[in-house]
Amino acid sequence: MDLWDGGAAPDEPVTYIGLERPEGLHPASRVITLQNLRDVIPG
Repeated sequence: MDLWDGGAAPDEPVTYIGLERPEGLHPASRVITLQNLRDVIPG
C-alpha cells in the first residue's frame, strides 16, 4: 500500500477515503466520503 502525501495525484485509479473528493484524482478512483460511508460498512 502506498500513502499519498497530497502532492501530484496518481495517474492510476486509487481508493481514497476523506471528507471530499480531491481535485485531479483519476476518474475511475473509488472515493469514500461521509455521504457514502454506509456503503462500505456491513449492516
